[in-house]
Amino acid sequence: MSPGMGPLRMRSRPGGSAAGAPAEKAGAWDLWKSLPRIRPYLRPYRRRLQVVVALTVLAVSFGLAEPWPLAVILNQVLHETKATGVVAWVFGEDPVTWVVLISMVTARFLLIVFGNAVTVLNHYLSAKTEQNMVLDLRSDLFAHAQRLSFTFHDRRQTGALMSQINLQASAVGTMIGTVAYMPPEQIRDFRNLKPTADIYAIGMTAYSLLAGDIALDLGPGGDIAGTVRAIFEGKIIPLRSRVPDIPERLAEVIERALAKDPAERWQTAAAMRTALAHSM
Repeated sequence: MSPGMGPLRMRSRPGGSAAGAPAEKAGAWDLWKSLPRIRPYLRPYRRRLQVVVALTVLAVSFGLAEPWPLAVILNQVLHETKATGVVAWVFGEDPVTWVVLISMVTARFLLIVFGNAVTVLNHYLSAKTEQNMVLDLRSDLFAHAQRLSFTFHDRRQTGALMSQINLQASAVGTMIGTVAYMPPEQIRDFRNLKPTADIYAIGMTAYSLLAGDIALDLGPGGDIAGTVRAIFEGKIIPLRSRVPDIPERLAEVIERALAKDPAERWQTAAAMRTALAHSM
């Protein structure tokens, strides 16, 4: 018995069952129902995972802030509108044009540099955590396989068993990401993803930053099963219903990123960034 996973059941070959019937292939929903069983492998890295989540939020914050210097340049430098809000607080009510221009160009440069640095660090910690967790899981699976009887190993092909252990352990590692921020297609088939999956995650993170909660109603339990069901079947809660002061155009940009159909989302991060710049 594996100390982290409990008793592990190995699927035998189609002809290995007593009735001789082919083994039923587990669907995506069956695989996701076993997700809580990987909790013991996440627990040793919970502090690092908290850092990863914080870095993800920080990286999205930098990404959302990138259009702001451009908006200031358009308003204060090109159109010469009256300074208000943060611009007036920093530069005064009658700022010097070239000072605003240089400051905003520098600010945008720093936002891009720090945003990319945070993203690289986030990817490094995520990959390191995933590989460590997969190594722990593989070690338990191999130890479990060694404790099985000779009769079991006589019925199995050694290469197939080792391949199954390696591939399934790696598959579990890909599920480290927060489930509520995953688009439907990532849960359905997390091996064949397109950039629109990242657009969904960015949209959900932006929504949670502005509203203080994700865009889905997970129900009273908030468990894995309810979360997956909400991702596939639940409707997006309008952002303005939670934060009425948010501009309507900004809410539309974020909610389009959360469309369940990838074809209806922003197809590139550049397109979404441009839309954000014009929404504020």
